Amino acid sequence: MKRIIYCLFVFLVVATVFSCKKDRNTRECVEVKYVMDYCPTTGAALLRLVNPNSDSFTDERGNVVSEVAFLNVPDSFKVKDKVFFVSYHYDAALDKPDVKPCPAIFGPAKIFVIDSVSEIECKD
Repeated sequence: MKRIIYCLFVFLVVATVFSCKKDRNTRECVEVKYVMDYCPTTGAALLRLVNPNSDSFTDERGNVVSEVAFLNVPDSFKVKDKVFFVSYHYDAALDKPDVKPCPAIFGPAKIFVIDSVSEIECKD
């Protein structure tokens, strides 16, 4: 009986650790602005982070680039300069050259996956 309880305890600890892994990579309620299609064949879109965060990067000239590619942007939000809010995560598997969902048409960009989208700012 003690062995079963011990095994259940270990399973719960492992499950908790792995379930939190995505949370560390997830950004919640980030304000973005639609820029343009990034890759029409997969539906990826280029969005600008209104408030640059750690997903922005610095280009070779030292400028902060806050435009990143996103998968799962609903068509109704693909309107030039439309501002909305997204929750998203980075999927490292998508950044491997042999599985990239979209070649860099307009230059390299990290590709993120949208989990949810809203026109209304999220409330804590």
